[in-house]
Amino acid sequence: MSTNYISIESLIITEFRKFRDKRIDFIKPITLITGQNGTAKSTVLGMLAQPFSFGSEKEKDETDESVYISNYHGILLSNYVDIAGNFYTYPCDKIFRLSKKHDTPDKRYLYETKLKGLDFEKDASSPLKTKKLLTVKQPRDGKLRFVTGPGNKESVSHNKGEGNFPHPVIYLSLGRLLPLAEIKTCEISSGTGKLNKDESNWYVNSYKEIFSIVDETPQSGLMETKEKKRSVVPLTSDYDGESCSAGQDNIGRLLTALLSFRRLKQSLGDRYRGGLLLIDEIDATLHPASQVRLMKLISREITELSLQVVATTHSLYLTEICATELRKLVGIIHIRKSSGDLDIISDATLDDIKADLKNIAIPPTKSKRKNKVSVILEDAEAVRLFQYLIKKLPVFRGRLSIANIKGKKSINKASNLSGHYLQIFADNASKIPELQKVIFVPDGDMDWVKNTKNKNVVPMPGTKSIEVQIFEMLKNLPEKDSFWKKCRGLNYNKQVVIGNETNLSISDIDSVKKWYRKQKPYWGNGLAIVFEKYYQEYNKQCIDFLNELENAVRRCE
Repeated sequence: MSTNYISIESLIITEFRKFRDKRIDFIKPITLITGQNGTAKSTVLGMLAQPFSFGSEKEKDETDESVYISNYHGILLSNYVDIAGNFYTYPCDKIFRLSKKHDTPDKRYLYETKLKGLDFEKDASSPLKTKKLLTVKQPRDGKLRFVTGPGNKESVSHNKGEGNFPHPVIYLSLGRLLPLAEIKTCEISSGTGKLNKDESNWYVNSYKEIFSIVDETPQSGLMETKEKKRSVVPLTSDYDGESCSAGQDNIGRLLTALLSFRRLKQSLGDRYRGGLLLIDEIDATLHPASQVRLMKLISREITELSLQVVATTHSLYLTEICATELRKLVGIIHIRKSSGDLDIISDATLDDIKADLKNIAIPPTKSKRKNKVSVILEDAEAVRLFQYLIKKLPVFRGRLSIANIKGKKSINKASNLSGHYLQIFADNASKIPELQKVIFVPDGDMDWVKNTKNKNVVPMPGTKSIEVQIFEMLKNLPEKDSFWKKCRGLNYNKQVVIGNETNLSISDIDSVKKWYRKQKPYWGNGLAIVFEKYYQEYNKQCIDFLNELENAVRRCE
């Protein structure tokens, strides 16, 4: 997903219902949330939707004046509705019901939504320097309601243009599963005129793919109902939207949501910045094969539409496929009850999830613990960044043994010699049994990586050395960026760090490395301050690297 598009990086929850001091990270473009009934999965969907708005009845005559980003300025966002006829806005009380007894105004409901994508720090006028939106309670008339905006601690500001962030959201609730027999009246019309030819063809092909239809080619139609509003439905010689199954009706509504984002992207053109699709019980009414085909379809669509998708499920079969075949794009968050509290587990194994959802205990395995996979990098600097990055995916915990080819004492002071040694080992690994299950991680500037036949070579993010990438990153960073204030020491700013190095050339690797070593004391323990900035600036490259590393680890275990 391009960094020009907006998505949620994490929810930082101070308190919300049963959640206390929890954090949920959304590392991959699709997140599947699993858990028993009553583990607040739908509550999480509501919390994700709350900070955003993209037009409403209340704002139908107001153009966008957001202080966060100028992308939609001058646009009447309320002109954009999805195919079902809904605004792309879902406050949390449209997703879960607030209890008069338990969701009371005295509760300390408070959480932050951290965004990624557009760089607010480069916009001097944006109040989102931390990329975090604060959502707090604001009781009115004795009822609980929520407001979002920039702020700190437990209050948000309400200046003009603040409030919710402009970003389109579609939420598919379990209301989409209302039995067709309970619908009082409906009207079905041909998709001609309502959907263009490309939209109609996309729907028909997607519908056939999900249900493995070979012998018939349905047409697309639109069904209007009071209870479910409007959705795309199949029209065949044997059935239509009124007489199709619950699963077929459900797929129609899921495909309608995806078609809505396709239409929105076309309408907004260069101003389109992606969207958020939330799905409650994505597996509901679908047999296992169709569950998987739907998820594979969504996995393809997110790239073209720059969508972030978060869905809940109880399906063990779908969870297993997402954890194996689709793991590159799908992350799994498991929520488990724990002594009246809720634990958020981002590194749960399939056995952990199966045991919890089946409510059974699994005896300890008698098999020996797997040996750790050996990973060899070029030098200590690469190891530091590598160790920081793998913490972003808990799946690596306890599985890797990490070393650098230089060791504590360098064999040679030549800056690129370690990369050549790494190449020699990697290219000859097939001849040496001890090296066949070793992962080699060179810097991204090593040309030999392009021609190696060793699948266990996983270069670090980027196409330059780590030191050069960070030098260029800080050189391009605005003086007002919050990074400079986070660093240790006195008077650490861009003028001192970059301004005093006007003659430094990135082609002089040894000089760049010397500059890098001089900065390290200011970057905190483990260089975490600069590495976090690196992860934000090179987010796509880092995620791609982690996915490739995960594939290599699986091959070597």
